Amino acid sequence: MYYRPKIVIVDDETRMTSSLKILLGDKGYDIETFQNGRDALNYLETSECNLVLLDVLMPVMNGFEALSFLKDRHPDVPVIIMTGQSTIDSAIRALRSGAYDYLCKPFEYDELVSRVDNALSHRMLRKENNLLSHQMETTEACYQYLLHNSPDIIFTLGPQDKFVFITDKIKSCTDLSSQDLMGREFSSIVHHQDVERALDYFKGVR
Repeated sequence: MYYRPKIVIVDDETRMTSSLKILLGDKGYDIETFQNGRDALNYLETSECNLVLLDVLMPVMNGFEALSFLKDRHPDVPVIIMTGQSTIDSAIRALRSGAYDYLCKPFEYDELVSRVDNALSHRMLRKENNLLSHQMETTEACYQYLLHNSPDIIFTLGPQDKFVFITDKIKSCTDLSSQDLMGREFSSIVHHQDVERALDYFKGVR
């Protein structure tokens, strides 16, 4: 099934929303348009989107107010602020408020498409990273569970055959805990008659 990213455009200028809907729709994006921030937020309460293009000067709820609600309720959705207030202060305010990017009107079509593509790529990469992190955490949790619940004694030897890790299962056959054995040579828990055979075994394994 063909995936079409959903973009929500919020601007009280109907000519602007209509133009952007046609331009971005031709790029393969699924577009929803609104004339004020409140209607857009109501829509997002029940619908998902991948990106919001948000004008600053609007009735009912201005862009910065809408941005505040968006970042509070939908923090994973990137927002590109659009405004005719082409000042450094308004750009800084937008970025500090959580906007992903900032466009000054009038803007070139190629510039808009480039910013939109970048925002969507960034969101996709962040989602993939979050998924990978979750998978790694799950794998680590399973590994730790198996490690500490194994009926076998599991250990790691470092330089000079000293313990750098050993499970607490060692207590089942010695009076020593894993902490007692950290930094000690493995031969310290091997019967003196078996030390040479144990050394030969580990050499063979290595």
